[in-house]
Amino acid sequence: SEELSRVEGIHVLQLNVTNDDDLRNALTYVKENLPPRGLWGIVNNAGVSNYGKVEWMSLDAFKWAAEVNLWGPIRVTKTFLPLVRRTKGRVVNVASVLGRMGAAQRGAYVLTKHGLEGLSDCLRYEMR
Repeated sequence: SEELSRVEGIHVLQLNVTNDDDLRNALTYVKENLPPRGLWGIVNNAGVSNYGKVEWMSLDAFKWAAEVNLWGPIRVTKTFLPLVRRTKGRVVNVASVLGRMGAAQRGAYVLTKHGLEGLSDCLRYEMR
């Protein structure tokens, strides 16, 4: 992030995608520092992975993966989408091949990536 911060026009913000206060603060920062051309894009790249058989994994493990990998991109997108719409910009959701197929002991991760793929499909139609 330090190297990126030195590039003209790039602002590096660290935020927790599961924390609404972080998102509100990031939105305030972006609005205060937005160049005249506006916000052209969002890249949702936060992600966590966990392993374990569905039968043995706790519900908390599933919820944690979903909070970061699915609800995080939803929160970020909903927060910044009005700014991106003004510029006819883009939303990029970084998913995984496991968003298209399952794998043993990856249930929590796979379900979130399937959800993110579905969200991306719907958003693509809506933004067209």
